[in-house]
Amino acid sequence: MGSKRCLDLQHKQCILSQLGSGPEASTSGSGHYSVQDYKSILEYAKARHIQVIPEFDMPGHGNAAIKAMLARHDKLSAQGDKAGAEKYLLSEANDASQYLSVQSYTDDAINPCIESTYTFVEHLVEAVVGIHKDIQPLTVYHFGGDEVAHGAWTNSSACKDLTRELGLNTSNGKIVDELKDYFVQRVSNITANHSLELAGWEDGLMSFKDVPYDREVLRNSRVYGYAWNNIWEWGSGKRAYELANSGYEVNVYVSTFASKIGGARQLNPTSDVVIFRKGKGHKKIIEKRIKPLVYGCTIKM
Repeated sequence: MGSKRCLDLQHKQCILSQLGSGPEASTSGSGHYSVQDYKSILEYAKARHIQVIPEFDMPGHGNAAIKAMLARHDKLSAQGDKAGAEKYLLSEANDASQYLSVQSYTDDAINPCIESTYTFVEHLVEAVVGIHKDIQPLTVYHFGGDEVAHGAWTNSSACKDLTRELGLNTSNGKIVDELKDYFVQRVSNITANHSLELAGWEDGLMSFKDVPYDREVLRNSRVYGYAWNNIWEWGSGKRAYELANSGYEVNVYVSTFASKIGGARQLNPTSDVVIFRKGKGHKKIIEKRIKPLVYGCTIKM
């Protein structure tokens, strides 16, 4: 049901319509790739020397996955399978946290404080590794991480227990920063166990005040920060530099500022990406080069 959009306020058959998709599930707002569809994409890409980097965006942008796992829970509960019903839950019952995401969702933040979330991620990573295996072995897993709304998890009893257990600082609204950091570490451990490199959007790898999370605690051999929000006038242009000087590999996506270059050479947002690397002695930037953008498969849930 997570791949369908229609008018269903109970979220039993579909998630709610958006962006003009209409009240019926028969429009272009609904649909999904089958495993065979995805394998066909991999085969097509491999023949053209294109690397496919799948993104499963979480903990934000998780509305479809959250609702799908709740529907699964209700179905298995009705069959008397309590353990199976709870296995992949991504939300906590009676979590009264109030927030509004930039896409106007009030329920799209996957709960990082319940163990079933990581059972879900482990299952997902194993499945994707298996799909890639005989066509284009997976080397990089993109976890998304962007646009988690302020206020998420603040009234989750599981998160209150976890932050207390770990001694995390939740004052002055820092609970989202702290728990995003915790989530990244858990996903890093899962993906590192599969010998994968990790990638995420730049705001998924840093606090709301643009302080990068500690790269040293992430077990992956490389962690890539994809800097999409990089317009200087918006105050976030420094993010790429902060990540690069904190040990992250950084890809700067130019789509958000290509149209603002003016008289300078017009960068092509579908073919140009700037790569920054940290130098010895924590110097600012010692390498700046343009290389073709490696296309990825983005799945927003």
